[in-house]
Amino acid sequence: MRQTRAARTRRCLIEAAAAEFGRRGFAGTNLTHITGAAGLTSGALMFHFPSKRALAAAVHACGSEVIRRGVDRITDGTPSALQAVVDITHAVALLLHTDTTVRASYRLDGELHGGLDGGLDDEHRWFGTWVPTLRGLCVRAQGSGELRAGTSPDAVAVVAVGLVTVQTAPAAVLPRRAEDEPLPLAQVWEAVLTGVCPAGVGDTIQAAGTGRGGGSAPPGP
Repeated sequence: MRQTRAARTRRCLIEAAAAEFGRRGFAGTNLTHITGAAGLTSGALMFHFPSKRALAAAVHACGSEVIRRGVDRITDGTPSALQAVVDITHAVALLLHTDTTVRASYRLDGELHGGLDGGLDDEHRWFGTWVPTLRGLCVRAQGSGELRAGTSPDAVAVVAVGLVTVQTAPAAVLPRRAEDEPLPLAQVWEAVLTGVCPAGVGDTIQAAGTGRGGGSAPPGP
């Protein structure tokens, strides 16, 4: 019972910290903001996390794991490498808008430059949790004939990563109906697929995603 309560308290602190870090950034977040939002004492926070940096590291790890699980669901048994690339962009873009730990881990990674827990290797940086997999899928897509001859898999990977990171642009810069609404990737992917795929191949890829990994799925009939 005590372990269950401790795990619940720890999770509550991580969720409250994620919301504050995502909104205010690392420097702008005070631990009193977090304990107030969590409805817990500073003693409870210090019991689980001895410093703000330790708490930020836990938030970052949680957000990265959410992305990693989503990517794994997409890549497990996916027959089309290029469809998996499209699905990953939809899934990560959606998570940036719907999951506070993912949004906070993205911001923390950018602000602290891997300085969490004494330094993170590339594999554990925010981009490291999904970009290497995405690039590998682009290489697979080239090998399986899903990319037009002469199309660089690295170029496709750059476009895909850009479609995700542009989601963090404020609504005032890239207008949409709401600040927390993902930018529409399907129309962009339709244009990209037309340019990078051989004739007929692009028509087999669902630009709106298949919904694997939590990304958007095409509307029903």
